[in-house]
Amino acid sequence: MSDESGSLVIKPGSPREVAFYQLVAGAPLKEPIAELEQFLPKFYGTLQLSGKVGPSGSMHAIEGAENVPENVVLENLAYPFTRPNILDAKLGTALHGPDASGEKAARMTKKAEETTSGATGLRWTGSQTWHAESQTFIQTPREYGYNLTPDGLPGALVRYFPLPSDEVPHIAKPGEVDVREPYTAHALPPSLTARVLLYIDEEVARIEAALSEVELRAVGMSVLIVYEGDADVLRAALDRYEAKRVSRAAKGLAGDDDDSDDDAHLGDSDSESADSNDTDPYASADRRAAKKAPALSVKLIDFAHTWMAKGEGPDQGVLKGIATLRALLNGRLREVVAWIETNDPQHAKAVRELVAARTATGGGSAAAPAGDDKDKHKHHFHLFGKHHNK
Repeated sequence: MSDESGSLVIKPGSPREVAFYQLVAGAPLKEPIAELEQFLPKFYGTLQLSGKVGPSGSMHAIEGAENVPENVVLENLAYPFTRPNILDAKLGTALHGPDASGEKAARMTKKAEETTSGATGLRWTGSQTWHAESQTFIQTPREYGYNLTPDGLPGALVRYFPLPSDEVPHIAKPGEVDVREPYTAHALPPSLTARVLLYIDEEVARIEAALSEVELRAVGMSVLIVYEGDADVLRAALDRYEAKRVSRAAKGLAGDDDDSDDDAHLGDSDSESADSNDTDPYASADRRAAKKAPALSVKLIDFAHTWMAKGEGPDQGVLKGIATLRALLNGRLREVVAWIETNDPQHAKAVRELVAARTATGGGSAAAPAGDDKDKHKHHFHLFGKHHNK
């Protein structure tokens, strides 16, 4: 459920999920758990059904209201995007908590072993990717993720980050006869896809660092990735973000450490820029939204079965899933860079420089540009050695 504008998500929250959001929001800044707030959807509080207003303005109780669960009010992470490409992936190797019955524990353990959760800590829950030529989204349903093996995970990345020459099969819904041709002629330039992959991995690395410092256990936690699917809007958003990074770095070199007024972040919509530059009172709402759209967002969601585990260390199953995701992202980046080297030499140098700069500054794993000694990079890809570019 959402509000009228679509900018908020209102959903039932278990007592444990409500408590987790409140704990993170109220944690002192020095506590490791406080670092997680920047990686969660904005939390606006809770709503509880208590009664209804009568004709006279007085409040009347609603029978059974006490049985209606409390709702959490969160930002809609897809709302600022014009064509949101969305990926939901479950993290963790455990699919049940310590309070599960013996029967449920056995069933969930078997389920983890039969899916990619047990071996990799990551399960593809679903995704959508904008296909400009058909003006539709390439849908990848939950069932697809259940049937994947670890070796099939890189193929899932192809569905979410397609190259122009990739053929992405349509997946029919249960009971539907699939007669559609594969999706082809993907419009997002690979040079943009490479930038997106680099910055998504950068965000995932920050989440990995934060989770490594927090002693919690999470069953059913997901990472939700969104990136802009319209090529022109995405290019403008990335350019704005990179310009802000350069400006912030220049301030740092000049000794101005106060960057509170220029906090470059990929998930921020650029409302100030759009408001100041758009003087046309007749500009469409879509055009104004496009000018404010962020490049991408990477957040953690779904905390109905998350609890603190003091003295037990971080959740290694969740961290395993994060490591798997980073290996997948960097493996796909390697394929995209190779495609650019062969098919788009005009942008090859710029992409090589971007990847090299990221590696040199310690920004995390990066794909080896063509011509480099790939042996020194191969540890990033040992989980997924197969290539899926065409």
